[in-house]
Amino acid sequence: EPHQSEETIGYLITGTTRALLFDTGMGISDIKKVTAELTTLPITVLNSHTHDDHVGGNWEFETVYGMDTDFTRANAKGSREDAQAEIAPDQICGALPKDFDPKSYATRPWKITKYIHDGEKIELGGRTIEVIATPGHTPDAISLFDRANGLLFTGDTYYPAPIWLFRPETDLNAYAGSIRRLAALAPQVKLVLGA
Repeated sequence: EPHQSEETIGYLITGTTRALLFDTGMGISDIKKVTAELTTLPITVLNSHTHDDHVGGNWEFETVYGMDTDFTRANAKGSREDAQAEIAPDQICGALPKDFDPKSYATRPWKITKYIHDGEKIELGGRTIEVIATPGHTPDAISLFDRANGLLFTGDTYYPAPIWLFRPETDLNAYAGSIRRLAALAPQVKLVLGA
């Protein structure tokens, strides 16, 4: 979804028996259609955090994991006001799709099918993904570590651009701790994949 000013980036991580979709974008495009073109494996959705630009397509999927936080539960109800802020005129690059109605844009509610916690491992079949709680940007922010392949998926906790840490849900002390935790993994990391 190239239309939001900061760009939304998600990752489809596949194993031999299932796939993990790390973020579903803004819900402007049909992310389920895109994933169906990439894999026939059953897909589990897991969000790097639950800001609107990362959860907009969650409602399209049957299996959605969520961090066991009040912030996650509140955002699973969907949003209109915050979603509208994501498509304000100064937040859009280029033209929105012709069939998209910005006035009615909101993120739809989704059902959390399983709550996850720090340190949990998700088995995809020949590939294990570790969940690392990295609160700070939001209380429910996580990173994923594919230790065997040296891949660290950092969501909005770390990426090569200004990181927004000014909203009411931001915790700068928690963020500093999360960055220290990720930095300690550096000797094992071959590639950092931010959002």
